Amino acid sequence: MKGIFIRSLCGLTVTALAVMMTAGGLSAEPRPAGVSKKVIREKQDLDRLRQKIEDQRKKSRNAAKRENSILENLEEVDYQRTLKKKELTVVNLQLIDRDQEIERLDRDLNALKSEMKGKEGLVRERVRVLYQEGRFNSLKVLFSSRDYYDFLNRYYYLTWISAKAGELLQSYQSAVARMEPKEAALRRARAELVEYKADINQTLSEIQKEKRKKDQLLASIRDEKSTYERTIQELEDSAVKLKGLIKELETQHRARPGPEPEPAAGFLLQRGHLDWPTDGRVVTLFGRQKHPKFDVYVYRKGIEIQAGQGSPIRSVYGGSVVYADWFRGYGLLVIIDHGKNFFSLYAHAARLLVSAGDRVAGRQVIGEIGDTGLTSDNNLYFEIRRGADPLDPLTWLKRR
Repeated sequence: MKGIFIRSLCGLTVTALAVMMTAGGLSAEPRPAGVSKKVIREKQDLDRLRQKIEDQRKKSRNAAKRENSILENLEEVDYQRTLKKKELTVVNLQLIDRDQEIERLDRDLNALKSEMKGKEGLVRERVRVLYQEGRFNSLKVLFSSRDYYDFLNRYYYLTWISAKAGELLQSYQSAVARMEPKEAALRRARAELVEYKADINQTLSEIQKEKRKKDQLLASIRDEKSTYERTIQELEDSAVKLKGLIKELETQHRARPGPEPEPAAGFLLQRGHLDWPTDGRVVTLFGRQKHPKFDVYVYRKGIEIQAGQGSPIRSVYGGSVVYADWFRGYGLLVIIDHGKNFFSLYAHAARLLVSAGDRVAGRQVIGEIGDTGLTSDNNLYFEIRRGADPLDPLTWLKRR
């Protein structure tokens, strides 16, 4: 009996030591949800954005009447920059995800190492005791029994010790086995982290490259009169299309059954009291303006407000979003119907947070400031129209 006990215990000890050296082959534990869900959502948004831009390109190609359009080239650069910025958002989220995974794995591994260190001490102590007691100590304990009942008690006691030693070694073995997949997952996460950092640097470089392209195009518009005049003509063509779009929206509005929406009914009374669509200074005024370099006049149908990149764009009043998409020359554009044939327009956005058909409240954030369309700065282009006719926004906004 003693021989069986010693062999089983020593066998467990050898097994545990072997596992400590060679454990592996188990699959890593799944990562918890959190940033991972955001990554999935952003990837889905990126796929939708790619498809939307591709659809927009097809429309632009079908509608283009001339080759080498300045606004078309600007639009293509904006498409590329928008996609790259979205890709950057995805990669940044993946980077955060891996950072969190590494932090979690580090915590788990430190806990396992602490657990193993404590159990390793107990295992070593048990092996030491067995060695010191010698080969026949258990038999001595049994054969020194006073009677049969004492013999049984001692036998059960030795069996219990053997079982506890086995449990200890199995627990140690389990801790070692759990360590290997976590260490493998940690190595993978760190390798992916390096890859994501490289992807971020590459994407940032590509964004800067597209920005330089746009700057060169805009510089040619500013410095070459023929290019400027051609661009202004293209912009006028886009403005005509925008006017046609608003007339179409006006027609649809009149055809709508039922009374005016309550929030929109008082828009006319808001003249001089509307909240500003964003914070910042007005850099371009409404009306007839002369180019500072060329002897050319243009009529501006809205104002431009300069603000920081990513600053919020807010609806000046409640209403319904009737357009939220790309529009040549204007970049990302939102049009809100406030009722009574009043519309507000918000252009050059970097990102839109509403879609056509949405109801919005006054001061609701509908997008973020950017530089899409015919602009080089982070400007919001803002219009107010009654039907298709532009109105001076400064007479409608609060004085400040």
